[in-house]
Amino acid sequence: MAGAQGRGWWTTRRRGITGVTAIGAVLLGLVAGCSSGTASGSGSAAGSGGKVAITFWDDNGGVRTPAWQKIISDFEKQNPNITVNYVGVGSSSIEQKYNTAIAGGSPPDVGMVSSQYLASLVAQKALVPLDSMYSSSPLNGKIDQAMLKSARTDAPDGKLYLMPLTTTFDTLYYRTDWFKKAGLSAPTTWADFFKDAKTLTNSGANQFGFTLRGGAGGTLQLLDALLYYTAPKSFFDGSGQAVIGSSQAASFVQQMADLYRNGETPQADINNGYQQMVSEFDQGEAAMMQHNLGSYSNHVKALGTSKFAGISMPIGPSGTPVQVFPGDNGPAIFAKSAHQAAAWKFVEFADSATENSYWNQQAQQVPANTDAQSQSWVKQNAAMENTLQRLDAPNTIVIEDPHYLPEFGTIMDVDMAPLWQKVLNGSMTAQAFVTKWAAEFTTAQQNYKSHNGG
Repeated sequence: MAGAQGRGWWTTRRRGITGVTAIGAVLLGLVAGCSSGTASGSGSAAGSGGKVAITFWDDNGGVRTPAWQKIISDFEKQNPNITVNYVGVGSSSIEQKYNTAIAGGSPPDVGMVSSQYLASLVAQKALVPLDSMYSSSPLNGKIDQAMLKSARTDAPDGKLYLMPLTTTFDTLYYRTDWFKKAGLSAPTTWADFFKDAKTLTNSGANQFGFTLRGGAGGTLQLLDALLYYTAPKSFFDGSGQAVIGSSQAASFVQQMADLYRNGETPQADINNGYQQMVSEFDQGEAAMMQHNLGSYSNHVKALGTSKFAGISMPIGPSGTPVQVFPGDNGPAIFAKSAHQAAAWKFVEFADSATENSYWNQQAQQVPANTDAQSQSWVKQNAAMENTLQRLDAPNTIVIEDPHYLPEFGTIMDVDMAPLWQKVLNGSMTAQAFVTKWAAEFTTAQQNYKSHNGG
């Protein structure tokens, strides 16, 4: 799904929306809490009479731990012969932890996996295809078709390895009270955004116009922001060249870096990841923040509902609205698991309407189960509704990052992340940065096509 998508599959999805066990320390769990065998078959079936223990890795440990604790508790009550050993891993290190566990022959039985590095895990033959399990499951027909399509597209062989649990969308959060006091309207264009960031900065009072993510995960947010600004119809042009190396892309990256270099974001932002960025916004240090729907509940807890709002990402110079589809996040079963049947039973349970609704309501993200999508809490999240309204607009360009490339995670997190920090500190030009970025994606796309008959 590397290019703009047809409106039909989004329209179909949108119509469906109306409105533990003991937790070991992460390091101990990563050493000892992995799959309990190396069998490649379906393994011990749940409910066969014997006790089965499976290990589950959460890719956002700490933040999502309470929700998983409840789901695991509910699951174990209904399946007393299956014990789920929970291991919470930080979102910034989960891919590296998976790779290490796979190389060592001891991955978990089941774990939350993101589209961002799904292709890499598939290339390592680390995951079990879920197509036959899903086709014979009560979940069949209950999982959002757009999310299923995305999960299959993001796998090099087009199979279903990740069972969609959730997705989320970029959101621009802003302090409505600060904007009102300054006589400003919500920033609906990037021109407004940059102007407002400067206007609302008062560094002497430790108040800044924006909080920028220069550390872990920063390049992904920057890439999406760049796509919102430039509004390309596809990530690669007709000759297979990545479009993010243009002078317009460089101009945008430079403007973002200038926010930091001109003191319109906190100086700590060059190293800040998700939690630090959210903390700056919630503690009253920043007027605006780009994140996703997943932090909505954090802001409500810190600020209430009267001091902030979430809106769709600003529109660029072309005047064309864009929605970047971020891919999916959901559980995958690892091929080394000796208990794949029990692991699938847990996956089914987590994606059932009740549990899927519960998890996503806690996270304030879009549920994959279509019955869960009809719950009233979905309509009550104004930021989510704003995003869904943009998706419904007939002139919106819907585009997805090329998660299907096995090198996607390496390009983003290993190659480009330290270079983004160089742009921020002024030791690398924005044009050199986007030129290299585009070249790496172009090469990865060419390699992908040569190995997959493209």
